[in-house]
Amino acid sequence: MPTDNDKQPLKITADDLARVVVPDVAAGPVGPAGTGSGGAKSYGTISEAADMAPAVAEQRGSIFLQGWFYLGAAGLLGAIVGWGLCERSFVDGAGHTWGNLMMLPAIVTFMCIGYGVAESAVERSVRKAILRGLLALPLGVVLGFIFDIVANLIYNIPLSVCAEAGVQSFRNPAVWIARGVGWAVFGAAGGTVYGIVGQSMKKAKYGVIGGLIGAGIGGMIFDPIIMAVHRASLSRAVGFALFGAATGAA
Repeated sequence: MPTDNDKQPLKITADDLARVVVPDVAAGPVGPAGTGSGGAKSYGTISEAADMAPAVAEQRGSIFLQGWFYLGAAGLLGAIVGWGLCERSFVDGAGHTWGNLMMLPAIVTFMCIGYGVAESAVERSVRKAILRGLLALPLGVVLGFIFDIVANLIYNIPLSVCAEAGVQSFRNPAVWIARGVGWAVFGAAGGTVYGIVGQSMKKAKYGVIGGLIGAGIGGMIFDPIIMAVHRASLSRAVGFALFGAATGAA
């Protein structure tokens, strides 16, 4: 039996190294073990594999999952629900029915509940939907009343300016602008509640901007719609729908 001392070490000479042939791997085809020149197998290179990778087209998500769409739709539906609940008891003029009292707070409340439910549905979280809805309910009522009072006070300022300037009819565009200013102030309520419920200053900022714009436009077209259809209820519905949609879409 040979011992360790009988084993001879392996020696590689310079002549052995000179006889080694290195195949050109880069020139070989990309694919499973192709045969290159000299009979050597070639598996391609990293760069070649990357070049032959299939191009994946960039795909955009569904419009229904875009924040501006589902939040805008939720705000619109919430505003319509709040308006519909109070409109039957609303009295034009100096009315003091529960419909007059609860119209704007109800709209803000249902708008914010809609925002919370829509966001939670996209996130697939029933718990968040319940929590946001419960938080939006008291905040919408309280801040709705506060902003309603402030909006009426501010609305009376440009309205008194119009009266002093001799404007006596709601057909005058100056009255439309005055109403738009008052509605814009109230429009900030929706964005404020939305930001508090979502615990986000960014949501509050853009919500307030959207509410100001949407409610302002709704207020300015309020009287023209009345002149066109002779129905104040329809005018309120359109104005509040714009308010809810713009607040969410922003």
